[in-house]
Amino acid sequence: MRKLLPFMLIFLIFALVACGGSSEPAEEADSQTEADTAVSETTTDTTEEDAAPSDEKVTLTIESWRNDDLTIWQDTIIPAFNAEYPNIEVIFAPTAPAEYNGALNTKLEGGTAGDLITCRPFDASLALFDAGYLASLNDLEGMSNFGSVAKSAWITDDGSDVFCVPMASVIHGFIYNKDIFDEYGLTEPTTVDEFFTMLETIENDGKYAPLDMGTADQWEAATMGFQNIGPNYWKGEEGRLALINGEARLTDPEYVAVFDQLASWGNFMPSGFEAQTYPDSQNLFTLGQAAVYPAGSWDISLFNDQADFELGAFKPPVPNAGDNCYISDHTDIALGMNANTPHPEAAKTFLNWVASSEFAGLYSNALPGFFSLSNADVSIDDPIAQEFVSWRNECESTIRNSYQILSRGEPNLENELWRTSAQVINGDITPEEATQQLQEGLESWYAPSAEAGAVAETAVGEDMAEGSYLERAKAGEFTGTTVTVLGVMVDEEQLKFEAAFAPFEEATGIDVDYAGTKEFETSINVRVDAADAPDIADMPQPGFLANLVRDGKVVDVSTFLDMAKLQDTYNQSWLDMATMDGPDGPIMAGVWHRSSAKSMVWYPKAQFDAAGYEVPQTWDEMLELTQTIADDGDTAWCIGIESGAATGWVATDWMENIMLRTTSLENYDKWVAGELPFASPEVKNAAEVMSQIWLNDDYVYGGVSSIVTTFIGDSPVPMFEDPPKCWFHIQASWITGFFGEGLESGVDYDFFYLPPIDEAYGKPVLVAGDIMAMFNDRPEVRALMEFFSTGAGVEEWVKLGGAISPHYDSSLDWYTTDVDRKVAALILDADSVRFDASDLMPGEVGAGSFWKGMTDYVSGSADLDTALAEIDAAWPTD
Repeated sequence: MRKLLPFMLIFLIFALVACGGSSEPAEEADSQTEADTAVSETTTDTTEEDAAPSDEKVTLTIESWRNDDLTIWQDTIIPAFNAEYPNIEVIFAPTAPAEYNGALNTKLEGGTAGDLITCRPFDASLALFDAGYLASLNDLEGMSNFGSVAKSAWITDDGSDVFCVPMASVIHGFIYNKDIFDEYGLTEPTTVDEFFTMLETIENDGKYAPLDMGTADQWEAATMGFQNIGPNYWKGEEGRLALINGEARLTDPEYVAVFDQLASWGNFMPSGFEAQTYPDSQNLFTLGQAAVYPAGSWDISLFNDQADFELGAFKPPVPNAGDNCYISDHTDIALGMNANTPHPEAAKTFLNWVASSEFAGLYSNALPGFFSLSNADVSIDDPIAQEFVSWRNECESTIRNSYQILSRGEPNLENELWRTSAQVINGDITPEEATQQLQEGLESWYAPSAEAGAVAETAVGEDMAEGSYLERAKAGEFTGTTVTVLGVMVDEEQLKFEAAFAPFEEATGIDVDYAGTKEFETSINVRVDAADAPDIADMPQPGFLANLVRDGKVVDVSTFLDMAKLQDTYNQSWLDMATMDGPDGPIMAGVWHRSSAKSMVWYPKAQFDAAGYEVPQTWDEMLELTQTIADDGDTAWCIGIESGAATGWVATDWMENIMLRTTSLENYDKWVAGELPFASPEVKNAAEVMSQIWLNDDYVYGGVSSIVTTFIGDSPVPMFEDPPKCWFHIQASWITGFFGEGLESGVDYDFFYLPPIDEAYGKPVLVAGDIMAMFNDRPEVRALMEFFSTGAGVEEWVKLGGAISPHYDSSLDWYTTDVDRKVAALILDADSVRFDASDLMPGEVGAGSFWKGMTDYVSGSADLDTALAEIDAAWPTD
């Protein structure tokens, strides 16, 4: 992973800005009309007697995960409240988002939680209310300032109790580049026909991408597409509630019509949109290369900061002129009262103030793009944010139709919408097929009811691995327990990971409390040292895990997992890599969950086939083809290693791949451990094999001298010139994002397995992956580890995209792209696998002298013996 950071930094910056403090909120669905009625019938007026007496000071503490908002609360919100209620001191005491749920539950159980609780939407807060930790707020006067949609995320299924004051939501619509609109004389469309006429005008000129969205991440297609335009078809709350009570089906014409429109979007989206990620979309728009961006309002702050052109916004166009309009207005954050607060009247005073128009204005302006859920007419300083929120006065608000009740079972409707929306836009399935698949999936577990709270029994899949602890868990023995998991997955990856373990939760009644952090290594070290380790940690770097194993901090999973079954499930190499030295000898330190491969050779398939070339099956055949291409007057290889401070790491991948093909796994492992020097005959031979290609001007595009100056991401691009300037490029699958627009996998490009060199070493694959390690030994933790050791443990993530299963009991049918399916087959068919050596070596070598030494050698500033000796010299001696 550390290899990718320098040159991928721009993408990470966009991702962090988009998904950090201003990330898309988690929302859920609205309650029914009866729910609003039930609440309003029990509402009673409050008076100034609710406030603290003028001569008595009261202190209220607010629990929250919004630590990014600390300054806003301290400098703006609390002073405004104290100007009216000086005797109620308010302390905003946030916890890190990843730790909030666990910390809050501990405090509530121990009776030490604050007086006011910041509420996440739907089931998380509903569970707190059901447990008696959140008070009913039916009698709070300020609740009259909110409509049923606003309250829907914090109301019981039967509508009898509301338990949090709604604070903020995000709104969907379209943001556009005003300069481009002015250039073509375009106006904001109000109908679907006008929308497509506008797109066609831009498309016909060919200068800009008309509609900026990608489908690689899938959720973008559903969130920015389906849920953005859909309410205008299913009529907002009316249609959403009809799905819950069984009056509507996902195969009804209005849902087919939504997908019909999405199917047409692909004609106007950027070339290569199938490989375009969410950060790519943001980047394309802010660089002024696209006209219209299907948006969530959380994008406003980023675009204000990054775009150097004037922005405009329009609400989702209606199907026909004169139709009522509907907008997705997604609930996100609220504030509730601790049922055990010693200051209930003061707490209600504060909550009534939070429900006021004053608070609505303060909060909405402090966080542009996060809008008050109050009925108050809020004026927002930011013009684009104000435009978004003004649509509430023009249209009826609703929330995503998949969030309330309909995503509590499997297959999860929200996740299925991600998949089908992307597939329809890609042209992989028809609108009719999409709606049929969605309806069949929903019917498999959900029985519609006229009562919104009637939730069907969730079907439990039969494909989970059998085993004593998992079987006992499925039998209900550990129901009600909790397993904590710490990992690096945040934002969209976190959602996919949570989807992966959701079937386990449904099948066992065990709650999996996952916390994701970008500061994973620091967090796990601190927690382990403080005797507060998570039950399980997702470890992307086995070298880092090995340090914890040596210190005796990790549970040996071979003490409870069936080793025979593990050998049936994994290539033996995965088990070997999971075996690490502990203080008392080797242990099995975990089970592998997901993987990726780095032994692929990419090539321009269409032109390769047209030239009559054939994919080589051996290294010698590859060298022969390399010479044939040279004889034809071309250069075979596209190679570039420039990556700023990380220049040289591409050469290490080549070395690792060649080592696996020219020497034993034992020697490879010794090399990683520093027991086989770089100056050894085995490692020197690998460098010499690489040199046969790298140091031949006839084989490398631009000549040998260009290798160290060509940026990694630019190096494969000449493959797609006409005719190609080079034909082969070795890299992992992320490189396809640099190939250029308009290229189709399997048609314009493809990959083949980097061929074996010595048949004695079979067909090895260089891999990366995540290993699940266990720190606390309890039955429910053992059950989850067993689940992760099976294909079922990663199945849902595979289906959403972004994960490759290393398990033999997985299915290639799970994969949604040809590239992922081929990579998965490559890993499963491998004779052996090994992790990237430089990532396992000490940083002074793996990300230091190894990179530099290979760069010096290739550039000619050092001969091979000198370069290898200098790499060895950097190896730590302690």
